[in-house]
Amino acid sequence: MSGSSIQDTAASSEPSAQSSSSVCANVSHLFDFDDIRDRHWTVDPTNPNSYDWQTCAQYVCPNRNHIPLGEPGRASWACTPDPAQINLVAKRNEILSKRAERRKAKKAAASASFFSDTEERESRKPPAQPPTHSPPPPPLAPTPAPEDPQLSDSTGDPPSDPDNDPPPDPLTTTAPLPKKRRNMADIVRAFQAVPSLKDDGSNYRIWVERVTFTALGCGVKALLSGPESTGDADKERERDALLACLMGKLPDSIFITMKSLTEPHTVMANLYSRFGQHTAITEAHTEERLFSLKCTNASAKSMLAHLDELLTLKDQLSAAGITIDDRTFSNAIISSVPSAY
Repeated sequence: MSGSSIQDTAASSEPSAQSSSSVCANVSHLFDFDDIRDRHWTVDPTNPNSYDWQTCAQYVCPNRNHIPLGEPGRASWACTPDPAQINLVAKRNEILSKRAERRKAKKAAASASFFSDTEERESRKPPAQPPTHSPPPPPLAPTPAPEDPQLSDSTGDPPSDPDNDPPPDPLTTTAPLPKKRRNMADIVRAFQAVPSLKDDGSNYRIWVERVTFTALGCGVKALLSGPESTGDADKERERDALLACLMGKLPDSIFITMKSLTEPHTVMANLYSRFGQHTAITEAHTEERLFSLKCTNASAKSMLAHLDELLTLKDQLSAAGITIDDRTFSNAIISSVPSAY
């Protein structure tokens, strides 16, 4: 809308006479500069103490010039009605009209795009194929009548010779599947979860159990008990991978004495001779440690490690034939924990 059209709208919107039938006739008016609307003073007839400036029904109220004009007072939005404000009203109406037209155009464009996409998808679909009818199954052959055994002996086919039978069809012969070979990386990856052996061998028994079950899962448990002299290259690679895994779990003080061993079962036998044999001295030492071990750190992590060590000592005594009843073991635990517990 051009500047001249705004002036024409403003001139046509200027009220020429007051409307006595309107609810805002004969009352004071103010102009709301925030909302670009006229307001009039209203008093609730049922409650004289309730009064406020209400918005007029028309954007340019015909009663806006009623005398006396309203006083703006302290309201931030209020100003005295002035003829120049009609241009603001016309400008506002122009902006609202353009916004409504743009919203209507966007809605129409979105609707047209939706129907266009739907038609394009429908056009891309392949044409419907006519239903296919399968041919009817062939009629069943009549069942031959049973032959007379006496006739079959004289006129039947000669018995088949196994030596002259044709070879079986290769397509219907089931051949055994080749055995899956274990990869060295699989063995190394499985042994990563096995803990290392301690210098004093205090975790030897649980360490042996972990090694045994891990080797069982990898299919190389037999290599822990003895050599396999098969001359198979795959077996040799499995033996080398298992030997490397066992050596990697040994502390330096033990590794330096076993680095010349070349078989996994010799490593396990050497460790058993060090930590697996039970003597009166080792049993007495284990029992003494069970009742003298103390936990000085009250943290949860230290307590868990302390309880694990007590359980390991109890298992070692049980393996040696020394039974520790639950009450005695409970007293050992209570006497070994800090006073805070």
